[in-house]
Amino acid sequence: MKYPVDNLIRVIRADQRVARRCYDESTRVLVDGESTLCQRSLELHQQTKIGASLNLGVEKEVVWILRENRDAFAWTPADMSGIDLDFLCHHLSITLGACPVSQKKRRLEEEKKRAIKAKIAKLLQARFIWEVRYPSWLSNVLMVKKSSGKWRICTDYIDLNRACPKDPYPLPNIDALTTKLYGHLLGLQSTQDASKMTFITDEGDFCYGVMPFSLKNAGATYQRLMDWIFKDHIENQLEVYVDDMVVKSKKETGHAENLASIFKVLRRYQLRLNPKKCSFGVKAGKFLDFMLTKRGIKANLEKFNIECEVGIVVDEENHDFGSFPIFQRLRKAKHFR
Repeated sequence: MKYPVDNLIRVIRADQRVARRCYDESTRVLVDGESTLCQRSLELHQQTKIGASLNLGVEKEVVWILRENRDAFAWTPADMSGIDLDFLCHHLSITLGACPVSQKKRRLEEEKKRAIKAKIAKLLQARFIWEVRYPSWLSNVLMVKKSSGKWRICTDYIDLNRACPKDPYPLPNIDALTTKLYGHLLGLQSTQDASKMTFITDEGDFCYGVMPFSLKNAGATYQRLMDWIFKDHIENQLEVYVDDMVVKSKKETGHAENLASIFKVLRRYQLRLNPKKCSFGVKAGKFLDFMLTKRGIKANLEKFNIECEVGIVVDEENHDFGSFPIFQRLRKAKHFR
């Protein structure tokens, strides 16, 4: 920037890298201060997280709403009753003439076997799965480690998904979303569909009686459900992307009322929230791997740091992205012919 001073022309040169670093540091302080959480007990052994920066009067209102609706939380797997099948259920639409595929059992490490055994016991107790014999479709289980260090059990439905056409139901634009809660399971009406979702473990062959998210069109079915039941709230008090939800309020004073209206819908359709993944009354936080603040949406720095640790290096002085495989491929247009 140039400006006159007496008979001279002064020049100010800005460093974009320094300015960006200052912005990131100021935003980080803002997020850390406004996303601080504290535990609140609703009943004995029933706790959830509430923003520590809430006004005392608003905090009391939010805690009262949560205690009045504590039956809307899934404190144990058995608490998840599921959606009424007459309202909505997920069906498998398998292409006519598709041949059933039975995958061979894969070997797993002892640690993963113990995690699967414990998970199978919980699913059986909650009656989400049951044992089957002589299945036509058979899939393996995959173990994915969570950020908490625990194991998540997934099912490799690659063959079953290939035999199903894609549901074109539109999902919301992530850039347009801002807020967070969590919901749960849809039932399957047809036992014939359930038998196709059989998976193999050391404990035997089991099939799901509820809709696992490993299925090809599970996300579309769940989004359709959310759009139906929250049609009067989306874009007003609520934003939802599949099973990620955010109840939003412009002012603290109206937040408790918005929560109460959302809880009313959840109870009507027998949806349950995971108390371990819920945060109430926060002014900043994570949503869909983004950071939501008063200043807007920005990238999650924790994810960026992880990418840097695994070897993604950028030359900040020269902005050299040439080491990225995607840019090397873009330079060779013949690969896109």
